Amino acid sequence: MINKNNKKEVKHYLNKEDLVYVINFQKENHLSSRGKAIEKIIAEHKQFNKNYQEKLINILGKSIAENLKENFKTLEKRTSYSDFNLQVIIEILNAMCLKNNIGKIRNSNEFKSEALEISEKYVKEKIITSRVKKLDE
Repeated sequence: MINKNNKKEVKHYLNKEDLVYVINFQKENHLSSRGKAIEKIIAEHKQFNKNYQEKLINILGKSIAENLKENFKTLEKRTSYSDFNLQVIIEILNAMCLKNNIGKIRNSNEFKSEALEISEKYVKEKIITSRVKKLDE
């Protein structure tokens, strides 16, 4: 039966230790009934679980962020190294073009030299080999 306060009377069996806990909680919190003590215990438990989940999510988030940060540092170093090498190659090619008086050239969309095709094949194979090694680790 539900009364006017939207509360339902129920009967539960508690072991002696749990009953003593509820009675002591009721006294310590100056509550008028065991039912109110149980309501407060449940409310505190809900709040504790909510706080615990928030803390857990925070801890996991920080851990994931740290892990990603380290991975991005490694990626940044590799990218910087690749960018540096690419810039060196561009400067060398520019110097060769200037030294050999090379003017207009055709781009690789129009014409691919045999050297470019061999180089592209080699780089693709090297990338595939590198990926396979990483997957095996």
